[in-house]
Amino acid sequence: MSAMHDYLVGRLSPYKRPEKILRVATIPTTASGKLLKHQLRQMLAEQK
Repeated sequence: MSAMHDYLVGRLSPYKRPEKILRVATIPTTASGKLLKHQLRQMLAEQK
């Protein structure tokens, strides 16, 4: 994840960089391709 952080440091302003980066096997989406944000939040909560 350090490589991802280093990549973003060179390309994004500090206020646009994510506070946390979580690697997941698959990103939960609906049938139409929209992100299921509530499932992503649950995955983050389980990692803590």
